[in-house]
Amino acid sequence: YAKKDAASTSFTAHNVVADEAEDNDLAYDASTGGIGIAYYDYNSSDAKFAFIEVPGTVSTPTTEPSGEVGGGIALAFDSTGTPFVVYWDDSNQRIRAGYWTGTSWSLTTLSTAPSYTYNVGGIDVVFDGEDTLHAVYSYQVAALHLGYYSTRNNAGTWSTSTFGESGDDVYEVSIALDSLDLPHVAYHDDEEYDLIYAYLY
Repeated sequence: YAKKDAASTSFTAHNVVADEAEDNDLAYDASTGGIGIAYYDYNSSDAKFAFIEVPGTVSTPTTEPSGEVGGGIALAFDSTGTPFVVYWDDSNQRIRAGYWTGTSWSLTTLSTAPSYTYNVGGIDVVFDGEDTLHAVYSYQVAALHLGYYSTRNNAGTWSTSTFGESGDDVYEVSIALDSLDLPHVAYHDDEEYDLIYAYLY
């Protein structure tokens, strides 16, 4: 983790964990001004989360202490400062989502992939002004990665649809919201090597 102070011309780096982190995502908590990091611990094969308090860290427990979970992990905070994560559970071939209750992780399965899935093609998340979580992700189905779009409203209800054109191999997905909180998605089509932009209207 590296931070640049307003009066500084360079970044100051701080070691969050030693010799164990791979996939990671960083998010700003606007309710407290804090920073959170979610990451995949390749030594224990767990998804983990840490609040940053420079120069140290305060860590919450792993989301799931068994299995190989946390690939492609993405993180966002809602308006109350609650951290939400979405990640790939390789042991059970599924996309998992969860939030920290203050004492434990509340988890749900967004989507389960066929048994022949080999990897996740990317995950990204963002909250809108109504505290609805928008998530995009992809995983392999048959020969191609398919794109999925899931939302969770502030009542806790999830809905999921797909995106991408027929024949696209959806990788490296990202999402942004416009002023109307409508989603805009970009991804790399690994079949034709195109960069694709899609939006909901």
